[in-house]
Amino acid sequence: MNKILTPIVSIDHINELIDAGAEEFYLGFYDEAWEKQFGDYREINRMSSFKKGANLYSFEDAINCVKEIIKNNKQVYVTVNSSSYSNEEMNKIKEYLRKIKEAGATGAIVSTIKEVEYCAEIGLESIASTLCGIYNDYTSKYYKMAGCYHQVLPRDLSLQEIESIVTKNPDVKYEVFMMRNGCPFSDSHCLGFHKRTYGATCGMLKGTQQIICSTRKDFEGRNEVEFNNILYKNFFHLCASCGLCALYRFVKMNIYAYKIVGRNDSPGEVATDVDIIRRNIEIAKKCQSEEEYLLKMLLPANSYVGCKKGLGCYYPEVRFK
Repeated sequence: MNKILTPIVSIDHINELIDAGAEEFYLGFYDEAWEKQFGDYREINRMSSFKKGANLYSFEDAINCVKEIIKNNKQVYVTVNSSSYSNEEMNKIKEYLRKIKEAGATGAIVSTIKEVEYCAEIGLESIASTLCGIYNDYTSKYYKMAGCYHQVLPRDLSLQEIESIVTKNPDVKYEVFMMRNGCPFSDSHCLGFHKRTYGATCGMLKGTQQIICSTRKDFEGRNEVEFNNILYKNFFHLCASCGLCALYRFVKMNIYAYKIVGRNDSPGEVATDVDIIRRNIEIAKKCQSEEEYLLKMLLPANSYVGCKKGLGCYYPEVRFK
């Protein structure tokens, strides 16, 4: 329990992240052969469009990184999670999964039932990614019945909703998000691409000029709408989202792992996040109440920006009730 699932972009930073406290890693890959066969708009994983900016450049490099992490007695998962795959693409995905298994990887982060079933068939652990939309205990049970006992819960679930799912499926290993790269949208309902050519949906909405349309014509009403727009356009999940304040509750829930997003972020910054999560887990374990934890916990360096009314927090209800 209380693992820290850590992104890794370069094999050169494995030891730095292990020293910070990382126990489990995940990585993606970008395959030119895939793009040549299926085109520029068909993704292997959710970050494929960033190409080598967020993925080890080739599948072979990814396999070598898997082997290096295993040598260090740590666990590693490979991301194979896109919004959808054609039958032809699924055949290629199965080929990737077989080789991932042969390399000794702990498992694969997937997005479809077909992948879950195939992983179970070849004896590879599957993690249901946020694209699976585990928003309630029924969905969780559905993936569990297919053979997936390791699931990532969506960013936008409340702590009460998370506790409800966890309580009803105690035999599932659940992961929750912690630190950096919050998103205003739901992965399982977003069909956009993180593509620099034309901009992702989220980036486009934040970066384009907006015209405020409202039926409120009175000054107070108009001002409220405009101020709300400023808050959510300029502050909501703009900086690296946090979630550290919820660690006490997660420790009590026996959450399996805390997932840090950041496959195209600075390894040094990711290492700092790993370190502060690890230290706060230890503080939470020693505290007798949430109030005590909130007094003793370590805040991130950017808390003066990220904590504004909870707009930069994954779980704002802890402090902003």
